[in-house]
Amino acid sequence: MLGVIESGRVVRGFGNVATELWHIPYKKAPFLCGCGRDNCLELFVSGSGVAKWAKHKKISSCTTLQDLKDSGEKEIIENFYEALLSAVGTTLTLFNPQVLVLGGGIIEANLDLEEFILKNIKEYTLLNALQNVTICKSKIQDAPLRGAFLLKDYDD
Repeated sequence: MLGVIESGRVVRGFGNVATELWHIPYKKAPFLCGCGRDNCLELFVSGSGVAKWAKHKKISSCTTLQDLKDSGEKEIIENFYEALLSAVGTTLTLFNPQVLVLGGGIIEANLDLEEFILKNIKEYTLLNALQNVTICKSKIQDAPLRGAFLLKDYDD
């Protein structure tokens, strides 16, 4: 889930599905996303997506990115990193934020992802979108879940 705040208000869109970046078409996968499609970005860049790839490739002992790295599994890791940079680059280009806060379980569990993004993002977004943007990890544990909880009773 991606939350966007513009002028102090949450961007929700018609039908409350604005900014559902994880469900934009990305690449085909040999299994389905929770939404029922087989081409969501989420299938490549989320913890559940990584787990589905490991299961698909019959890698049962690998449940984290570090496990996959340690096992020598390159395809899942490379697809994850490419999808992550694509997601961050798309977000920066579409919304041109002043601050981009990275959060969620996979970000919290992999301390190197913030540095990886900062080092490689220039190839995935408009350079103008990188001017004066701050990219940082959330300091709130379970930030997406907490944000969703806070918005459940949100009323325009």
